[in-house]
Amino acid sequence: LPIDPQLGKMMLEGRKRNVLREIIIITAFLSIADPRDRPMEKQKAADDAHRKYKDERSDFVMVLKLFYALKTALGENFSNGLLRRYTKENYLNFNRMREWLNLVSELIDHARELSWRLDPEEPDPERIAYDPLHIAILSGIPRQIAKYVPEYQYFLGTGGRKFVIFPGSGLARRKKMPAWLLSFALMETSRLFGRQNAEIRPEFLMEAAPHLCHSVCEAPAWDERNGFVYAREKLTSGGLVIHPGRRVLYSLTHPAEAREIFLRAALVTGILRIPGWPERHSDRVRKLEAYEERMRRPGTLYDPEAVYEHFALLLPSEINSAEAVKKLVRSDRSDYAPSLRDMIQEDARETFRESDYPDHFLFSGHRFKLQYHFDPGENEDGVTILCPEEELNLLPEWALDWHVPGLLAEKADLYLRSLPKHIRRMLSPLAGRAARFADACRDGKVFPEQPLTAALCDFLLADAELELSPKDFPDPDLPEYLTLKLAILNKKRQITAIHRMMPDRTAAGSKLSGNVKGVSRFERTGCDDWPEDCILPQTAELPGVSGKTAYPALTDEGESIGVHLYLRQTEAEVRHREGLVRLFLLRNADQARFIRRGLRFSREMLLGWFLEDREKRYTDDLLHAAVLESFPCDPESIRDREAYRMAEMEARADFGETAMRLQKQLDQLLALCSDVQ
Repeated sequence: LPIDPQLGKMMLEGRKRNVLREIIIITAFLSIADPRDRPMEKQKAADDAHRKYKDERSDFVMVLKLFYALKTALGENFSNGLLRRYTKENYLNFNRMREWLNLVSELIDHARELSWRLDPEEPDPERIAYDPLHIAILSGIPRQIAKYVPEYQYFLGTGGRKFVIFPGSGLARRKKMPAWLLSFALMETSRLFGRQNAEIRPEFLMEAAPHLCHSVCEAPAWDERNGFVYAREKLTSGGLVIHPGRRVLYSLTHPAEAREIFLRAALVTGILRIPGWPERHSDRVRKLEAYEERMRRPGTLYDPEAVYEHFALLLPSEINSAEAVKKLVRSDRSDYAPSLRDMIQEDARETFRESDYPDHFLFSGHRFKLQYHFDPGENEDGVTILCPEEELNLLPEWALDWHVPGLLAEKADLYLRSLPKHIRRMLSPLAGRAARFADACRDGKVFPEQPLTAALCDFLLADAELELSPKDFPDPDLPEYLTLKLAILNKKRQITAIHRMMPDRTAAGSKLSGNVKGVSRFERTGCDDWPEDCILPQTAELPGVSGKTAYPALTDEGESIGVHLYLRQTEAEVRHREGLVRLFLLRNADQARFIRRGLRFSREMLLGWFLEDREKRYTDDLLHAAVLESFPCDPESIRDREAYRMAEMEARADFGETAMRLQKQLDQLLALCSDVQ
């Protein structure tokens, strides 16, 4: 090609980007001296004539505008006379314009000889493909880029060159300077000027001359959402930052490093979950991390380095993303997950016991879930027993004395240290004594179904032949995590209260929840008659309430009756009597209403004894007492349907007479009460 090599490079790139005709026009223009004339005596007129060609974004587009205007004005078959007239009117140099047109024709002929495809029409500057055009130009002069420095109002080029835009450029009078500039040439007169300029984006250089862009990858990390390892790639060229950081696949440039990051971030942590990949590995990781929190020693159980070495050794070298693992799973069903033992740090393999940090406690043969919190300094720190309201009566009074086996030695040590000094000397070293106590509890050598201080006394008698009483132990000052807590759950299994001491359970009663194993065999509810085939024993031994005796009883449910079990015999007896009364009143409602209407209480009684009873429960109380006295036998002995039927038959006959008798007794008692007062 009869042009400079850098201009020839522009033509090659223009051919590839389908802007060859435009590039030929521009390279021909750049090969000659600037054809625009600016006579000293007619500078303003020349500037006005040239202004219609200028473009605020690119002086190269100005070249196309000039060429397009010339072709439009002269037509296809123009003469030198027409050209001379046009150049004179527009302050253009005739000889240079003629040279430009001839070089354009010559370059087009060369392109056709090389079988390069050319657009048949002349380029229209209004419909120019701006980006491909300037990428093609930049490919020939890739070091001619610069970045605007607003605080100093100059452009900083490659190699540290500082210059400003030439005043004759179409970009010179812009209010806002372009951030990045392409300049065909730098000319130094009063200062260094950039001539033939265009606004570009730095990304153009990555397409035009990628070999001049030097990349530095920073902050590589695995993206859980996409499954690949990405990095932030910083691009520089000639001392200029072309891109401050773009997201790229790290494996394309650093496959080994990307593989290590993926193994550590996705597999070692157990985050990766895809169909076919062993999910139990993730479960084991979560399990060991949870046990580290329970042990209150994060980082001491799970061995991430051992797991990494396991995967690095077993998995193929191309495994560096979730997609690669999916392909592996489709072709290979081998189990690559390490065993639980291999995931535990070597020095903890022999000492770690899952049973030391259980998920639940067993009280009265019933399981109570445990909740662990590792939050030093907060009130929730430590272990909490979760207890539904209806199961509170299954907890013994000493339930909060104890702790999980893994922390029991620490708690026992603080109890031993609270003893008087002369006793502590006899038990030294205390830490070893507390550890042996915890081991004895694990092995069943110490009976745990008692308060902690009582268990310590039993242990010290056997281990040190020292006889102590639970009263010898003052209450030690326990840290929050060694204070076992109790959380009460409502029916929606939401925590309603947290206790550090066993709450008063008198009001809660001793009724057993239907969730307790074996209770449902006895439990009935919503009945209006004695349940069929229901024989209530005096006591019941339940597999779910180990070591305790339960007492079945008929129970008043308001508009119905039921059968429930109670831990306290006295409460069961009261509830059974109430249930019998309610059953009698349900089956004999008409008789009860008739008797109720016949009851009359004196004014003195209503204004005295019953004045505070605004709900008038005294009538119900009298009727209930009358029913119980009407039964021909002890209500506790009525334990099946047949026995109740026989007792009800006799009670029905005596019910009215008994009620009247009780009312007369009230009148007599009122008179005696007045005398006593």
